[in-house]
Amino acid sequence: MTEIGEAVAVVIPGMLPAAAEESHDCATVEIVSITDANGTSIEGGKEKYDPRRYAVVDDKSTTITYKIENQGARVFLWIIPDSGNSIAMDYYPTPVVFTSYEVVGEGEHEMEWDGRGRARGKRFIIHGDYKVEISAKCMKCGKKAKHETTITVKPPYAYTYGAEHHDYWEETEQKWCPTCRRVRAESNITSNKCNVCDTYVRTRYKYEKEPESNTKGAENWRKRLDDVGFKVTKATTHSASEALTEMRTKSAVWAFDGHANEQWLDFMPRGHETAIVTRPKAAEGVRYWCDCHQRKEVDGDVKFTFKEEGKIMKKSDLEFLNKLPARALDDVFLLILMGCNTGASGGLALHQVLRRKGADLVLGFIPDIYGVKLYARWLKGFMDELEDGKGIRDAATAAVTYVPRNLQKYSKGERKEKRKEEKEFIAVYRMFRVYAGKGTNPNAKLLPMRYGRKKPRRKGP
Repeated sequence: MTEIGEAVAVVIPGMLPAAAEESHDCATVEIVSITDANGTSIEGGKEKYDPRRYAVVDDKSTTITYKIENQGARVFLWIIPDSGNSIAMDYYPTPVVFTSYEVVGEGEHEMEWDGRGRARGKRFIIHGDYKVEISAKCMKCGKKAKHETTITVKPPYAYTYGAEHHDYWEETEQKWCPTCRRVRAESNITSNKCNVCDTYVRTRYKYEKEPESNTKGAENWRKRLDDVGFKVTKATTHSASEALTEMRTKSAVWAFDGHANEQWLDFMPRGHETAIVTRPKAAEGVRYWCDCHQRKEVDGDVKFTFKEEGKIMKKSDLEFLNKLPARALDDVFLLILMGCNTGASGGLALHQVLRRKGADLVLGFIPDIYGVKLYARWLKGFMDELEDGKGIRDAATAAVTYVPRNLQKYSKGERKEKRKEEKEFIAVYRMFRVYAGKGTNPNAKLLPMRYGRKKPRRKGP
């Protein structure tokens, strides 16, 4: 007959019947460090964790190092949203974002993590504070030891690019440096460098006035995206190369607002024009915008002239999308292309190449769109609607209602003319397209999609 004490001993998990009577030091556990794939310590929240950029780099992952002393143990690890992280608490179906389990002996051990949760597409974890808890169950007696620390996760990035519209370019003997705004010396006219600030200068034109930028649109993006949990950078003076790098390595959302067509996006950072192009063959039609367009006032009316003989861009000023590595844009959720014909199809269009490289959604426009202030109003409406919980396509549709202006300052006759104008604008802004990558809903919502759905492995460029 089995004694009561023996029966109790038998059912204690992970121990031998006589182990409970042995004298021993129980297993203890301590989190030694948590480092991202770049080797930066993120334990305790002193340095914020940026999973989009540094959860995994090449063959390295985020590493949680812990120490077991005295005995071997069964080790459980949990990552749980802090009680103050209401967005994450509401989003995740269970309180635990990530779990891991292993059986180890004494000494230091490592757990690797890809910065993603285990639910809903295995996305990067939502920004905010998290607890990292570890529990060690002693192999001899089953007693548990615990330790915890914290990490703080950065919001995802959004980059916005507003083009500079040069107000008045004209061939002239007097030439200005577009960077330092000073008249260049006659002896310096034929040089590609400014004699005052030593920056690159296109020698053919001067500025009559300060260039107009789409800063209102870009600034509005910054404010609205900040409200919905993005780390946002406004960039009106980036080159195509810089913009493409930021798209690949950082962006959850990437917004462009400037000159474009179905196969290229133009960047004009004061004096040196560059472009993002789908493929080398498309480069044959990409001309320097500043060479092709001139703005002049005739009897008080502003008129643009277009010269077909504008110079074709040098290949050194172009960045080709089709040369990106496979899966280069897998973690890019949304690309907004506010430019002429960016939503058009045919050949290797922008949206086709971007989705082929992994981007989830590309929003573009079919016709020519214009008006810096109209951009700003549409963008404000788009972000307002996204923040209210609408999907991408529904938000773009609703944003059209933000385009009309307040016409009270105009006379009755002028208001009639302006309303006619605005009907044309509204018709143009309704002609957008949202192109979705495989497995993506074109009406997906900003949360949680901006945290990068983990995509299945696929072959091909």
